[in-house]
Amino acid sequence: MTRLIVLAVAIYVAVVATLAGVLADPAQLFEPVPWYRAADFWVRPETSAERLHALAAAGRGSEGLLYTAVLGASAVLLSALASLGAGLGLASDTGRRLLPAREALLFLCVLLLVVLTADPLVALARDLEAQGVAPRAGIYAMPAYWIATIMLTCAMLGRYAALLAHDAAAWARAGWQRAGGTGWSSSRPSEA
Repeated sequence: MTRLIVLAVAIYVAVVATLAGVLADPAQLFEPVPWYRAADFWVRPETSAERLHALAAAGRGSEGLLYTAVLGASAVLLSALASLGAGLGLASDTGRRLLPAREALLFLCVLLLVVLTADPLVALARDLEAQGVAPRAGIYAMPAYWIATIMLTCAMLGRYAALLAHDAAAWARAGWQRAGGTGWSSSRPSEA
């Protein structure tokens, strides 16, 4: 399964690189967007709305189109890897877990930590901007930075989505078999 995940992520990176080369001027991707303020994690819809609004206000429609395309490709990758993991977990006869329990727990804790600390960190960044300590349009205002962080986190989330979906599906299938289910037709009540 690791090879399939790596292959899917490699295809995703190639698609995003092609989109960046076709839809936007690469040099422009490294120019900060002047009206952008620090925002939360890219998965939150508010963050994408703020970024797209800042790009539109700056007259950078091609980068807005690129950002939207990258978000779409990321959603496709995450969905495909989770579906692949669940499908392989249901098709597997062994019921073997691919993700060690400690690693799964660590991933879920880190994800929870990111979700819980995103707002305070953004508030701190905005406070530092307002006080003049941090530059108004720093690295976090560059579309290239946004796309790079989306690609990196999407690759990591995709791996864990596939492995967690596999393990959940394998666990469900093993439970179904322990309960006496031998196939999909045995879910009907007997007519005897």
